[in-house]
Amino acid sequence: EDASVQALTEPEEVGLIRRMVALPELVDSMARAQEPHHLAHHALDLATAFHWFYDRQRVLTDDPALTGARLKLVKAAKVVLGRCLGLMGMTAPERM
Repeated sequence: EDASVQALTEPEEVGLIRRMVALPELVDSMARAQEPHHLAHHALDLATAFHWFYDRQRVLTDDPALTGARLKLVKAAKVVLGRCLGLMGMTAPERM
C-alpha cells in the first residue's frame, strides 16, 4: 500500500490513471448539465483502459517496486469502476 506510483510511466498506465482522476470532474459536469448518460460512457472507457493496461503490462514483475505500484493501480481501478457502477445503481461482482 505504500508503493510509489512514480514507477507507472507506461502509456497504458498513464491512460488508466487519467481516466480514473477524471471521474470527480465528470460527475460535477454531469450534475450541472443534467446529462447522466456520460457516466456510462466513462465507465466503459475506464473498463477499456483497464483492459488495455492488463493486456499489455504484467502486474506481477521481478521488480518489487513496480509490482507494488501496479497492484496499487489495479486496486484503485477497482474502486473507481465500483463508484461508477454505484452511481448508476449497479453493484460489481466480487468474482467473475
